[in-house]
Amino acid sequence: MSFGSHQASRFLALILVATTAHAGSTSAPETVRVNGQYVLSGVWMITRPQSASVATFRDDKFGPMEPGFCRIEQSQDKLGVHCVGPSPLWEGTGHVDGTNLHLAWGSFLLRLVIDGTLRSPTEFTGIFSVKVSGIAYSDPDSASGTKLNLADASPDTSAQAALLARALSQIEGGQLSEPHDDAALARNAEDEFAAPPTPDDLRGLGSPQMVFYLGHTNKWDGLRSRPDYFKVYDVEFANGERVCEVHQTDGGVLDGLICA
Repeated sequence: MSFGSHQASRFLALILVATTAHAGSTSAPETVRVNGQYVLSGVWMITRPQSASVATFRDDKFGPMEPGFCRIEQSQDKLGVHCVGPSPLWEGTGHVDGTNLHLAWGSFLLRLVIDGTLRSPTEFTGIFSVKVSGIAYSDPDSASGTKLNLADASPDTSAQAALLARALSQIEGGQLSEPHDDAALARNAEDEFAAPPTPDDLRGLGSPQMVFYLGHTNKWDGLRSRPDYFKVYDVEFANGERVCEVHQTDGGVLDGLICA
């Protein structure tokens, strides 16, 4: 198969995610049910294949399992799934029915899915599949997810966490004044199948209140992976939450910022 754009070909290569988890506490948050349904909203560490390659007339190949960070929003049985990392697994959807969980990214022609079972309100295991025109190719290794208990974590007071909070406030106000490289910000975001945050993305969230360090994600750069390139943070705003990747040059210039 051949495709007309660089991003489409990269998407279909299914370079999914490579991260090093260093998250806050994974001890169980408070169990909450609404109308008999688990409440899954929050930040999750979801483990899925680093890569996948599928074809009709040869063996499917899945890379090793790697954890990534996702923010899940729940409205009754429907889920919005917002992830960071060098992959097309950014904006996804899902639903929960009792202990049955379904997460999906993409379209009918090419869809990445996790069908899982909730072992508790804070853990699931499941099967990761690539669906091409409805035909599923499944990884024999199990995918999994753990909800992070940030209530027990300490806010990050490092210089980079403070920079992230300032930068997001400045962007929401319409002008990023921290030392930054616009071209690099756009390029790094494009490499992550994303875009830097805009004032519209942040409007209504209010000012950042607390920042929590979650870990690192690798950056997929052409045909190679750059380990631990981005630091990943959970940012608690007055009226919401975002999971953000950030990178600075050795000279302190902000050249990577993506939020989901």
